[in-house]
Amino acid sequence: MGKRILFITTSFEQKANSAAIRNNALVKGLIEIGHDVTVLTPAWPEHLLSHYFISSEKCKIIRIEIPRLNKLKVIHSIKIKKGDKLFSKIKKFIRELIFFPDLCKGWEKSININDYKDFDLIISSSDLKSSHYVGEKLKYAFPKKTWIQIWGDPWYFDKGINYISKIRAKKREKELLNKADKIIYTSEITRKIISNHNPKLKNKIYYISRSYYTEVRKNLSFKRDYYRIIYTGTLYQERHFEFFLEAIDIYNLYSNKT
Repeated sequence: MGKRILFITTSFEQKANSAAIRNNALVKGLIEIGHDVTVLTPAWPEHLLSHYFISSEKCKIIRIEIPRLNKLKVIHSIKIKKGDKLFSKIKKFIRELIFFPDLCKGWEKSININDYKDFDLIISSSDLKSSHYVGEKLKYAFPKKTWIQIWGDPWYFDKGINYISKIRAKKREKELLNKADKIIYTSEITRKIISNHNPKLKNKIYYISRSYYTEVRKNLSFKRDYYRIIYTGTLYQERHFEFFLEAIDIYNLYSNKT
């Protein structure tokens, strides 16, 4: 028998958002195997929403108003001159300093816990980290409910945050991880790093790969015996490219295409 699942995430309906794709795929999969899923998410401004995801919705969605988010359109309208890296860095630093843990700061204060007492399972998925703050509040109110945390990226080890945010994140991340019943990372490398850093928690830390939302099949019109592939992401210690190259090598071994 399926469970009633509350899926908490800040990233579900936005366009150009990889976490939104992952979360939509997870919810879609949970529904397909028989669970009743309700998504709890902030009410994002219209200009950030994906009409494709909204038109494809197959579950109940509870949208919580966060007044701060309505100001995003004004913030994004501020033009930064090309090459003005200093101003961009200052803007990012101020944003991280004021809006900790993220732009949805204080979301958990808008939650009425009595609205969520009938759910069997709580899942909170980042990014953004505020999703876990909401999950933490509900776990405190209903300690017997199972709380699963899904982390697309680690927090303290995230290369994209400044030094002050790292200091603040170190304590809060550990508190959140300790309170979870199960912890899922979308990278096996990250799972190992967090497990080694928190050995007492390793038995409840798991790895589930990133999922795709829908299958796309396309007939290639050109005639040649090879494919051209481009990777536009960043590379650093925790984001290796070797796995993809190994997959290509394995494909080449058993395919006529090289």
